[in-house]
Amino acid sequence: MSDEPVTAVILAAGEGQRLEPLTNRRPKPMVPVANRPLLEHVVEAVAAAGVDRIVLVVGYRQERIRNHFGDGDDWDVTIEYVEQPTQLGTGHAVLQAEPVVDGPFVVLNGDRIVDPAIVSRVRDLARDDESPAMAVTTAEHPREYGVVHLDGDRVTEIEEKPEGTVETNLINAGVYAFSPIVFDAIRETHATGELAITTTLTERATTEGLTAVRYDGRWLDVSNLWDLLTVNAALIGESERTATSDPGVGGSVAV
Repeated sequence: MSDEPVTAVILAAGEGQRLEPLTNRRPKPMVPVANRPLLEHVVEAVAAAGVDRIVLVVGYRQERIRNHFGDGDDWDVTIEYVEQPTQLGTGHAVLQAEPVVDGPFVVLNGDRIVDPAIVSRVRDLARDDESPAMAVTTAEHPREYGVVHLDGDRVTEIEEKPEGTVETNLINAGVYAFSPIVFDAIRETHATGELAITTTLTERATTEGLTAVRYDGRWLDVSNLWDLLTVNAALIGESERTATSDPGVGGSVAV
């Protein structure tokens, strides 16, 4: 396995109109969950996965993010910033990182909380293979997300919020592995309206291959105001379970 450094690009330029009025004066990734900004949970997962260089793609109310995270020293990582002045889609957001990314990298959404384990797995694929990869997980209501169709461990199609009945509960988990060749692929993507990274991936899946990384760990999405209740309950409950775990002494101990 290669030990080439991998950068994490976190998409954090979103305004989050569906979270108004909480986002009237802050970007969506800075909405608090479990007493900390949503984005901080994402940064911590990346740091815990052993990725120590982060590029934050910022835009709306970006000063709130820059002031909170600074250079990343408080999280033992190096944080750099690139700007997406206008929100033109996730593919366009990834393109903004091109000037500062010249090696393998992972991409995460700044509004979805995942475990460090999936970041590590996707990071390893980024190191070892120039072909793109994406994490997939399951959802109770898959039509609310990007539904993923597989053939073995290969992605054949990504349907964004499809209408009607879907035959799978697999969805896009929003963690990707890329090499710099993806930047040209994004520019060559045929898109109408916003340029989504999933459009690029769907176009390339049939010609160059797109590996699916199955994931059944923590996946917390904040898209609507009511999601905050669910995510807060999950994180606070997790914290309470950790805090109330009975301390014990294992094995033979001599005092």
